[in-house]
Amino acid sequence: MYRKLGMGFVLLLVICTLNAVQPAEAAKPRAKFDKAACEFKIPEGQTVQCGWLTVPEKHSGAKDNNTFRLHVGIFKAKTPKGGPVVYLEGGPGGHALQAVAELRPNGFSFVNQEHDLVIFDQRGTGYSEPSLDCPEVLQYQYGSLDSDKLAYSRTLESSAALLKCHNRLVKAGVDLTAFSTTEDAADVEDLRIALGYAKWDLYGISYGTRLALEVMRDFPKGVRSVVLDSSLAELNGFPDQSTRLAFDVLFKGCASNQLCNYFYPNLQGIYRDLIIHLNTHPAMVTVKHPITGKSYDMLIRGSDVTSALFSALYSTTTIPKLPSILAEADAGHYDALAALVFRARIVGQEYVSLGMNLLVNCTDRALSSISCKQFGAGTPRPAGTGIVKSSLPVLVMEGRYDPITPPRYSKKVVETLTNSFYFEFPGIGHGVSVSHPCPARIMLDFLTAPTKKPNSACIAQMKEPDFVVRAEL
Repeated sequence: MYRKLGMGFVLLLVICTLNAVQPAEAAKPRAKFDKAACEFKIPEGQTVQCGWLTVPEKHSGAKDNNTFRLHVGIFKAKTPKGGPVVYLEGGPGGHALQAVAELRPNGFSFVNQEHDLVIFDQRGTGYSEPSLDCPEVLQYQYGSLDSDKLAYSRTLESSAALLKCHNRLVKAGVDLTAFSTTEDAADVEDLRIALGYAKWDLYGISYGTRLALEVMRDFPKGVRSVVLDSSLAELNGFPDQSTRLAFDVLFKGCASNQLCNYFYPNLQGIYRDLIIHLNTHPAMVTVKHPITGKSYDMLIRGSDVTSALFSALYSTTTIPKLPSILAEADAGHYDALAALVFRARIVGQEYVSLGMNLLVNCTDRALSSISCKQFGAGTPRPAGTGIVKSSLPVLVMEGRYDPITPPRYSKKVVETLTNSFYFEFPGIGHGVSVSHPCPARIMLDFLTAPTKKPNSACIAQMKEPDFVVRAEL
């Protein structure tokens, strides 16, 4: 009978039979977007449409119907002219929507003047569910601000707090292997499709550039153009020696500035002396939280000077004050330095989901630290995975004072981007597009015509930091 019916019918019969007996859970859930109220305070003057994107727990190889929910805000253009832009937050693990509402409510207004700007909390971060925040670690950090215990003891206690976070998440049924840049990139593509955009522009800062590159490689058809601000490059696995290089830029910048060099002729020596003094004579200070206003007693050690200076170089407005802050602290006046230390140790951590930060860094950077092993990170990515080749139009921007993603990383990224434009900005730290009007104008010019080199005349009008001789934060 089968010969009379033909092999085509037989094949169809077999397929139908197989489909009929397949278990229901084999079908991967499809992503969808549901409108809902915003979980964050909408910045004044903004019109925002919010909702939740439901995505598969894992986009490939999944055998279950588990899903995650990502919170999304669409900041509507005031005078619509261009297409949609999606912002990719840094960190990894940064709370994108909370940061917009509380730290930089007007930071992206230059973008959504003419473009709808889509901002979302990546899986595991911010308002998204599940959250990989580690309040156990943050609570320990607050509780140990005035601790005089040795560094080894503090490390053990911090690791214990991290283990508590890990155990809580595992007990709640969170699959820690579902958090990676690869999964993040698939979420971005799901979001584009769910919102009904044929194409959009990617806009990433810091880790957001790593994510943008992944989207460019895996889902190029949905991308019109890309802005990479403060690029995270793959150099022998990950960046190295960035702290020393960034400090050298600061010390040399002061030395080449007539006023700064006059008052602080040996800034590097001041920095070293301050570390030595605070290592042997830690200073107890009272510091206020810059947002809540609550006061805390905090012990400053020599190691805190390095971490505070590193973090402070992110901020373009803080860079000119750093020589005077170091000099005043060296003279025994610690208030300004204490504010920087507190921001590095506490405030910056309050806007990052530590679990997500660890899991992504451990896999992307192929780390083998105690924290990575303790937190159950997935299999590290092979070396070279982060190198992306693309002919999409890309704007790459970098700050000369950037401590975490210095210019040499961005220069490495553009080597494999055949249609890219690279610009470097003097006197600017991390996140150039939100630090100065010039890179913002260049970015908007690029978004208008991505295949044409944007007008960069404003860079010639910029200068190195105008160092002050006394600073108050």
